[in-house]
Amino acid sequence: MAKNPVFKYLIAFSLPLLTTVSASAFEYRVVTPLSPAQKTAVQVLLKEAEQKLPETLKSALSTVDIRFAKLPSFGLQSALGAASYSRRDLTLDNSTLAEIVKGPNNSKKTTRTHGNMYREILATVLHETTHLYDFANVHSDQEKEMIRRCDTKFAKTKEERIQNGPRPYACKYYENMTTSFSKNPYFLQVAGWAGQPENGLNQRTPDTYEMKNPQEYLSVNMEYFLLDSQFKCRRPGMYKVLSNQFRHVPFQNVECNRELGYVVPNNGASLAEVYSIDPDRVYQVHYLFAEKGSELSSGWGHAMMRLIVCSPQRKFVGPDCLRDVEHHLVLSHRAFVDSLQLNAWAGIVGDYDSRLFILPLSQVIDEYPKGQFRALRSLPLAFTRQQIRDFITRSVEIHWEYNGKYKFITNNCATETLDLLQSVLLSPVMMNTEIKTPKGLYDVLLKQGLGNERVFADKKSALELGYYFDSYEERYTKTFAIIQDAGLTSAKDFKQWIDSAANYRNEIIKRINKSQPDYKKTTAALFVLELAARRSVQNSINNSIVEYLKDASSPVAADDKKKAADNFLNLSSMFAKPSEFLPRDHGYGLPGEDELAIAKSRVAESAAAGDQTATETRKIVDKWTDGALLKEVEVNSENIKLLQELLRAK
Repeated sequence: MAKNPVFKYLIAFSLPLLTTVSASAFEYRVVTPLSPAQKTAVQVLLKEAEQKLPETLKSALSTVDIRFAKLPSFGLQSALGAASYSRRDLTLDNSTLAEIVKGPNNSKKTTRTHGNMYREILATVLHETTHLYDFANVHSDQEKEMIRRCDTKFAKTKEERIQNGPRPYACKYYENMTTSFSKNPYFLQVAGWAGQPENGLNQRTPDTYEMKNPQEYLSVNMEYFLLDSQFKCRRPGMYKVLSNQFRHVPFQNVECNRELGYVVPNNGASLAEVYSIDPDRVYQVHYLFAEKGSELSSGWGHAMMRLIVCSPQRKFVGPDCLRDVEHHLVLSHRAFVDSLQLNAWAGIVGDYDSRLFILPLSQVIDEYPKGQFRALRSLPLAFTRQQIRDFITRSVEIHWEYNGKYKFITNNCATETLDLLQSVLLSPVMMNTEIKTPKGLYDVLLKQGLGNERVFADKKSALELGYYFDSYEERYTKTFAIIQDAGLTSAKDFKQWIDSAANYRNEIIKRINKSQPDYKKTTAALFVLELAARRSVQNSINNSIVEYLKDASSPVAADDKKKAADNFLNLSSMFAKPSEFLPRDHGYGLPGEDELAIAKSRVAESAAAGDQTATETRKIVDKWTDGALLKEVEVNSENIKLLQELLRAK
């Protein structure tokens, strides 16, 4: 196996760990003349910084000179420190001396996360020292081999290419590797910089300076990794990556809350709420693939992830949880369209925001198999228990933090789902993968042995256990056949039936009586199709409203039109960005219990306001909605009521 070139580079493409070397040679050396009091205070601070730094980092640097000088200002804020790798030194601004002498208990309070100026200066030393380490461009032997293999001068001849195998996809990272870690693909993946010019994980940041570039992201996160006991709970993915890279586990005894809070819009303001999920109550993670639809935005299908959450009443987490469909959740990256129509060009260039929504499976079934007649394939993934925990934790973190740019071709539901999987699994094979479409991701999961397609071999079993959700078109066709066999209609198919006048269906329903053969079966069939008719007429009303609002010539009062349009957009965006329910300038990453309590209160307030807005909007649009459609809704409701009474009758 060792002679296989593909195997060789996959082994090299792993989380690199530097060899641990004694750090006794590491020293912060103050080269600026100081008074005795200043020198003593500075040495105390530097000693604390040295003790907090990982041994692997210190072994790569040895001596670091410390200077004090006047640093330039940037806008209203002065820089506290700056690193120079050419001189292997770290310069602190002269203003820091007075705060260092005051000590950690008497230093000036700040509104920033670290709390006071002394801690800010300590964080600055750690931050700039991380830059020095990153500038050193040190690598493990495995990484050096990967860098050599990806050198553009390497494998020029045909013989060399045969000997070395195909050029790894990972070379897009390693061929320009000029830093120790900030260009590492695993770091970039978890940090949110992989393949993107801007970082989409920008909604819950401890310091916006980390969004400048990957180098600053690394140094800012090292501050919190080494100083904040809650970093492992707030950014568990990055904590894991930094721990692996530096063989350092700070605050390892800190326990994190097992319950993870998230916002569910639930397809209606009145049902929006902050819920929580316990990863240990999740039996499996599935790749949920919605087959392609007829619309432009659905031509490639849709990629989602499904969590098999066990019912609270179920004692054991196991296969029986597959039947707890009402508790299952779906993770869905979606474009947030802040207009009344989908614009193809805007979707191509990335004018739409992309966010990760956490939805009830029932809502997704309503949307795809029922509403769009698109089947769902739920492919179970071969995750360990720890991978399930890591996947759910990472997903909820992205739910709160992510606000990227959706592009139909290059940054869509499939690529973002792959990013999510890559940031959790951190496996060489997965990281060496590139796809563009939901079907492409489905095929990759099968090829890599993560997906198990055998569950679809028996269609009946797949339907019963919820591995496959068939298009309701087939189901409605079979249901309509019952009505045809009963001789109740001359309609040619279920579509003609549900599109027929509600009064026509009402007359047929009223002719049903208990003396008829199989009346219960017939009534149940009529009930299923009447629910489909309700969905159809509601879609017609919604479409007609949107067309009225888009049509400048439509005979609607300008004030009413603007008010209705504003209300529709307000309702659609009300729960689209979960981070807006959390307190600003407080906390980062996964929210703590106090932040979730605030979010819960704010979501409830928004839900109440949303209900009021929906009622107001309905009053406005009813004035110009076709009266015949409103009458259809009224009769349809009567039909459903009649059928419910027949089904309850003994």
